[in-house]
Amino acid sequence: MTARDFLTPVFYYKRIAIIAFLVPVLLALVAAVLAKPVYTAQSRLLILLGSEYTFRSGAAGDERVSFDRAQIVNAEMEILQSRELRLRTIREVGLEKIYPGTAPTPAALDRAAEQLSRDLAVQAIPQSNVVEVSLRNREPRVAAEVLGKLLALYAERRLEVFQQADIQAVVEQRDNLRRRLDEIEGSITRFSDEHSLSDYSQDLIDAQAQKTALSAQIQQFDQQIASAQARTRQYRGRSAAAPQDIELQSDIGPSMASQDLNLTLLRLQEQRRQAVAKFKDGYPLIKELDAQIATVQAAIAAAPKQQLEVVRRGANPLRQQFDAALATNESEAAGLSVGRQRLEQSLQAAQVRVDELVGIGPVWRELLRNRSVIEAAYQEIAKRAEDARLESIFSRSRANVRVIQAPEALPSGHSGRLTILAIGVLLGAVSAAAGVVIAATFSQVMISPADVEAKLELPTLAAPPAIDGQKPPHVRLDQLRPVFLSHDDSGFLMRILATVGREHHALVQFIAANTGEGTSSLALDFAIAAAQRKQRVLLLDVEPEGGGVIGHLRSQGATLSATETAGGVMRVGSSRLYVASTRGLDLSEDRLSSAIIAARNSFDLVVMAAPALQQSYLGVTLSGLSDLTAVVIEAEQTRAAVVRNLLDKLDAAGADVAGAILNKRRFYIPRLIYGWL
Repeated sequence: MTARDFLTPVFYYKRIAIIAFLVPVLLALVAAVLAKPVYTAQSRLLILLGSEYTFRSGAAGDERVSFDRAQIVNAEMEILQSRELRLRTIREVGLEKIYPGTAPTPAALDRAAEQLSRDLAVQAIPQSNVVEVSLRNREPRVAAEVLGKLLALYAERRLEVFQQADIQAVVEQRDNLRRRLDEIEGSITRFSDEHSLSDYSQDLIDAQAQKTALSAQIQQFDQQIASAQARTRQYRGRSAAAPQDIELQSDIGPSMASQDLNLTLLRLQEQRRQAVAKFKDGYPLIKELDAQIATVQAAIAAAPKQQLEVVRRGANPLRQQFDAALATNESEAAGLSVGRQRLEQSLQAAQVRVDELVGIGPVWRELLRNRSVIEAAYQEIAKRAEDARLESIFSRSRANVRVIQAPEALPSGHSGRLTILAIGVLLGAVSAAAGVVIAATFSQVMISPADVEAKLELPTLAAPPAIDGQKPPHVRLDQLRPVFLSHDDSGFLMRILATVGREHHALVQFIAANTGEGTSSLALDFAIAAAQRKQRVLLLDVEPEGGGVIGHLRSQGATLSATETAGGVMRVGSSRLYVASTRGLDLSEDRLSSAIIAARNSFDLVVMAAPALQQSYLGVTLSGLSDLTAVVIEAEQTRAAVVRNLLDKLDAAGADVAGAILNKRRFYIPRLIYGWL
């Protein structure tokens, strides 16, 4: 990123930057105006070595240790800055007097103690035993009074500290052992409750005995289950061998088939008597009836005289007995299995209990040992604490702190206005930078080629500047010049076209996501620049808005003459530039694609001004025919998400997108600074 790319968003979002800068500065200015002077009271103390800084060490107290000068001074400074001393000072002087307007509540007292810690400064003078104490307040008299009270309470406090130093250490050790003893007792109790212990040894014996008894019961259940399973197998075999149903009763009656045949025989004989009465012997009808009668008589002789009418079947009683015995044994085996599972679970629980008791044995014994050791130590330290208390009655520490300089307030105060203003300016600069960064990060529009490459990951082929007012016309054929694309931009596009291997008979497409982004103007400029390179160029305006490129040229007085080429192609004057439009042509996509392919074979270069995606999807459909596609983006207007949508559709259509043209770009950096950069 160049300096121009960095400063462009700064000047573009200058209003946001100015507002973000002015807010902290104005607040700092108001705070500086309202700031009141703060007065400081000072005092100096001389710290001398006394008996209070000589202590006994070791368990028997037979070794003496003295602190050095730095340790002594630091100890006194810690007492001076202790929170308890500050709280006592505030209570003695009065919260309302030190910090007016503060309600006397516990929370306000805590805040006042913290504020007093910030107002109080305790510093050691290098290479000396002198400590300088200073206190700030808005009233000089109050600052001197509070500092004097603080030093007076400090003298009392240090006397209390050193008077109880020896006995306090022993008492703390005793109390610590008492707490440790209580903790170990609590640990033993919790451990017993957690593991359900009453007597560890007896609990272990009981658990092992329960385990042995359960194992014996499981063996008995295994024997019973084996017997039940053997009986089950025997009854299952017998049940399978016995038939499930048997014949209980059967009824026999005359055969229905024989009855039907007899009726048929009587009918045929009756017909024969009637035929004999009418016809002579040997008549064909009589012969046929004789044959039928013989057939029926043979069937009657062959048919059974009786038939089985009803058969009653029922369950086999022996099979039912086997099934009942089988069900009884299976139920018994299932019950024994469930009982064994429960015994197995109980055995596992008993085993877990035994394992648990064995595992916690070392911990239990360690707890008991620790309790014995701590009890012995507690008895010893309790005796020593009583001895130290008796000794402290006969010895008192003497204060060895001298006041060199009494608390005195300085005559002049310090308001800190310049510091407040400097902080405000610094915060304003940081806020302005943050505002510009946030605005540039979350903005979806693009104002510079760097934005295009950052938000779209697409190279910028050209960045034509915006032309305010009426755009210059293309007049007089001999004066046709590109208006928006520079000579270098057009040459760059031609070189890119050469890299794809289609310097001649090539198709270049200009397409945008939204209407009004300048696609037709840029396509016209590129076509003019290509025609000036002695190439026959066809500018194809697909579904133009308004009059399109042809309407624009006609409005500027350009002469358009029809050519011998079919399809409405017109030549611009006597130049090598030809224009055509799909307006008014009822062409399907297939016919339009065929026409474009034919035109590319007839011209050195075909420049297609495709309709915006917002207007029509035809540009995306035809993009697969182009050798090079340039996406037109209007600076400060087209959102990145809209362009990414167009790029996705072009990629799906198989278009070769060479880059983007950031049209109507404005330069917000002043010319002097821009040229210097």
